[in-house]
Amino acid sequence: MQRFTIHEAAGAGDVAKLKELLAANPEELDSIRSLAFSFTPLMAAAGSGQLDAAHFLIERKAAVDAQNSAGKTPLHLACIRGHVDMAALLLDKGAAINKLDDDGHTALMFAVRNNKPSCVKVLLERKADTSVKSSELRFCGTTALEIAEFEKFQEIVSLLQFASAAAPPPA
Repeated sequence: MQRFTIHEAAGAGDVAKLKELLAANPEELDSIRSLAFSFTPLMAAAGSGQLDAAHFLIERKAAVDAQNSAGKTPLHLACIRGHVDMAALLLDKGAAINKLDDDGHTALMFAVRNNKPSCVKVLLERKADTSVKSSELRFCGTTALEIAEFEKFQEIVSLLQFASAAAPPPA
């Protein structure tokens, strides 16, 4: 018989197994598992696009803004993979839209870098800050728009330009 960890159950979207594992070990709700990088069960669900598992974990008060060893949050992981419904859920549940990882990237920058226009659109609709500048070596000092222009992601460039034009002037 295979023994699932809570992280594997979350990544697979196995809500029944999550219920079983959390009933036996409720302290594992925000437990960290380290492989190539550390992650919580909610991060596993977010990165895999497992909405039911994410709902279940959030209902049990999983930390929506927990950060892994690289500073990435569940929202960052959802945007890297283009899981737009997951990104919307996390935002609805209070995820910090402009939270930075260790390289100074926001969820918007991850959606841009990974050419995920649907995530970019949701983040812009939720008022993601387009003026944040990356501190990562490759893109140091660049905004999401400048990254999109560099990568030649024209659809995203258009979305970001429109959002910038529609934004009110700074106070």
